[in-house]
Amino acid sequence: GGTDDDNNESSLWDLSLVPANEHFKPAIRTAIQAMVEGAKQGVFVESLQDDDEEEKKAPDETHSTSTGFPLGLTLEIILEFMEQARHPGLDPVDSMDGSSKSPSVRYAGGKIQCFLGNPSKEIVPAKTDSCMAKVPQPPFYQGGVAGACFKEDNRDRWSIDAAKANKENDNKKKKRNKNKNTMDPSDMTAANLKAYATPLDPEDMFAAIGKRCSKAALGVDLFVLVPEEQNEHIPWYGLPFLRVLSDASGAPGPLMFGSAADKDTTVSIESFQENVIARTPWQPGMVFGAQLRLRISPGFEIEDTPVEKARRVKLQLAPFLSSGGLMGPAQVGAASSTSSSETDSGLWFMGSCDPYTSFVVDLQASKKVQDRFQVEGLGEVALRPVIQTCLMYTCIETDGAERDPNFYTVCKMKISSLSMALADDVEPIYDALDPEALAAVLFHKIALDAYMEGLVAAQETAESWLRSLMVCVYQSAQVEQAKLEEEVEKRQQIQSMMDTTFVASERLVDQEGDLAVEEVLLGRGHAKVAVVPLLVFALMQCDALRPSGGNFQPSMDARLCAIAQMASMTPGVLAKAIAPSLVLWSMKDDEAVVQSLPLSRDGIVNAMEGIDENDGILLLDSPKRIILYLADNTMRPSVKKGMSKAKNKDNDKVSINVGPNLESTLLSCLKGFRTPPASWKELESFLEGGDFEEVTSNIFYSALLEDKPTASGIRDFSEWKTEMASLIQEDLKKSGDIVT
Repeated sequence: GGTDDDNNESSLWDLSLVPANEHFKPAIRTAIQAMVEGAKQGVFVESLQDDDEEEKKAPDETHSTSTGFPLGLTLEIILEFMEQARHPGLDPVDSMDGSSKSPSVRYAGGKIQCFLGNPSKEIVPAKTDSCMAKVPQPPFYQGGVAGACFKEDNRDRWSIDAAKANKENDNKKKKRNKNKNTMDPSDMTAANLKAYATPLDPEDMFAAIGKRCSKAALGVDLFVLVPEEQNEHIPWYGLPFLRVLSDASGAPGPLMFGSAADKDTTVSIESFQENVIARTPWQPGMVFGAQLRLRISPGFEIEDTPVEKARRVKLQLAPFLSSGGLMGPAQVGAASSTSSSETDSGLWFMGSCDPYTSFVVDLQASKKVQDRFQVEGLGEVALRPVIQTCLMYTCIETDGAERDPNFYTVCKMKISSLSMALADDVEPIYDALDPEALAAVLFHKIALDAYMEGLVAAQETAESWLRSLMVCVYQSAQVEQAKLEEEVEKRQQIQSMMDTTFVASERLVDQEGDLAVEEVLLGRGHAKVAVVPLLVFALMQCDALRPSGGNFQPSMDARLCAIAQMASMTPGVLAKAIAPSLVLWSMKDDEAVVQSLPLSRDGIVNAMEGIDENDGILLLDSPKRIILYLADNTMRPSVKKGMSKAKNKDNDKVSINVGPNLESTLLSCLKGFRTPPASWKELESFLEGGDFEEVTSNIFYSALLEDKPTASGIRDFSEWKTEMASLIQEDLKKSGDIVT
């Protein structure tokens, strides 16, 4: 809504209501276009100027200004209306007036999609002369889409010269303790947020609104449209405070997009539309009013102590990252329908949820886990511990008619039970390690530490955890070796040593083997543990968690968007977001030659030894971008499906074949994420027989994770491993596990 000025030159508006009917797609596109046009005409203006500056303006200068959009108040007004209706997940006794009478208005569920051109009015800038909220913010680039918030093809992205890195490395290591307390400008710690905003009143205002939305079967999506045409500055939108609103409602977090009408932003506006439409209630798999119940065998319980301890600190947002021990877009439920203050451990609500969302639950075990139970008629029986989840939700189904299909509101329930074997030692736990699940858990843990202690401290926490794990893995190998030696001595049978996957020479430095000492110390001799160092390195390097430095200077809002998007990703997608999949494909045989290539130039060259480079094409798969890149990097072709007229430096023609297997693989890559990667249109056009420009070498090499220096100045993954192995060896010497 808005009011025209006297000259009818422009109108002031902050709120646009889009009708939710069969024309929702064009209606949403129209609303987005209106926002873009409004930004171009200067309708969106600075909302962070001082009150005294506002008063100095002449009357004719204030008609196009906005004091910010009251997001919280608007949502409460919408909820006041929606809570008078009934949705399938709401019991009759839960009606607002306490009666059991069902409301006459009903709905299945929905989404509240908020497009913000200005910061929310409820977020008040810090009342200091050095208020950081009034300082122009750095560019937001991808704005959190696919977990990215920095320019991907920037050759100097990491801004650390490899030659200088070695010289500076020793000095940086000596200064680590001093730097531990250094504040990153994009830190979301309480100490840093004090420079941006005053505490909310009440502090959990947006959390409370999000919880009401979840109980009303409504998810809240937040989209920021930055008015770039004004060429003044990018404002601070306070998204760290708003994230809890979408998280508590079950939605996957905020995103940022730009309004500039240049070539790059044309794609950005298309991405804006794609991401909005992907979150509409009509998408396949979208459910509403979900309730998740978790039950677990005696001896285990949900753990939320680390987060609860941070609740005493003003502006500390870490407690909002977890709700009742669960991390992800959900809100812990009330103990009863009549109580909203007491929570029910093991019950969570989501206003909306889609198939691309995952959750992490913290569990703790008591000192003794019961594994034998009395069963009537059977006596004492050995039973494995079981984790059981029950998900109740509402969805929309159709009868499948081609013309005028009928739609139905259906309430469903899914129950899943997972039994777990008990182990006498840690070795079976290492053997059962799932790298993708571990990536999701570690991301949440490091992000939580970044919220409480800062990004630099979180990097050190990640390294400390890796060192501790590798020491434990080494000590476990020593225990296994002692067991085998004892068994052989007792039975005098060498065969007993062949009944295990344990190989002492690959796990212990005092045993002769093919692995170098560094590889042994980093768990290379264990099939499952071997990937953990790269996983930790990848998490430390991702846009969401890497500290600012040099040219890498993401805004706080953009970093928050990246964190929120990655926090809701499924484990498989998150793993590809931090470490893309890289496969070498043979065009001649139409099959994968090497399934998993190292993410480094030297690693690719070594892996391709003996393979025809002219026949190979590299397929890189990640949520950010899917890349086809010729193995012979001297070629820069514009190719067609099947055959091309591309020329290399010697003007030789090269045939590029995309067989049915590669085509099927590419199409499956496009369908694995909430929204397709950035290059999906070009890739589909290519598969349909159109031209396809190979990406620049800068973009391809920017995805090679192992070649990137760390924020602390270490040149690359190889050098970082060497340092970590040295620290692990020192730890083992101190504990007496390695004797020199």
